[in-house]
Amino acid sequence: MMAYEDYYKRSWKIPPKNRAPSRYTPTNRRNDWKTSISKWTAEVQHNPINEEQPTPKPETTDSPIVPVTITSTTDIPPAITSTPDIPTSLSYADGVHHDRWTMKFKDAFTRKSYIGENIEGHHYGVSEKGASNPDSFFVCKRKKVKSTLLWGKDMKRMDERCWEVVKALLRHRASHERDCHCDFEWIRSGWTRRDTSRLCEWKAGKTAKSVLKAMESHDEQCCCGAFSFPNSRAMARRQQEEALQNKNT
Repeated sequence: MMAYEDYYKRSWKIPPKNRAPSRYTPTNRRNDWKTSISKWTAEVQHNPINEEQPTPKPETTDSPIVPVTITSTTDIPPAITSTPDIPTSLSYADGVHHDRWTMKFKDAFTRKSYIGENIEGHHYGVSEKGASNPDSFFVCKRKKVKSTLLWGKDMKRMDERCWEVVKALLRHRASHERDCHCDFEWIRSGWTRRDTSRLCEWKAGKTAKSVLKAMESHDEQCCCGAFSFPNSRAMARRQQEEALQNKNT
């Protein structure tokens, strides 16, 4: 259309007397326009860019075709995370963690346990001669007895009573020629989870009276249950009787 208008305008710039007779009659103009449109359409249709490229045929071989399973998921290797280096002397259970054992005096140790940043309990332990870790300990959680008045005013007093229990057990062990292995649980309940034969003969209220007295002094001020051991001679005897009954039946 634009080519026709340009030519038409240029043709009128020639003076009328010198202008050659135009061949563009209304019919010729309409036919030329249709011809140009058809040529343009043919060029667009035969443009190589618009033509669809033929799909190459796969190469054929004599070997059988093995089906390949294509999945839409992508296998991502697991991320490698570094594990914290936790010392073996620290134990973690139910969010409770402990300090390292520190020696207070010969064969006597102490440490604290925490829940988060709060102190959960104070540990007191005893060991054999020259050992670096205790073989028996108890935990005081500092729970005040309602009838007492010293709690809160003199916290050191409770700590001293706990150390009195430790000293009493060390004296009891040293009083025997073979240095017995009696622990807090054995003296209080007549039962121990330790695998040892070096224990004194247990008699309720008579074995290691000084240790029992120190425990009672602790319980007068603190109701944390440091010496309320789940095992006892009565429980052990009941378990043995039940085992015999099951065996006989």
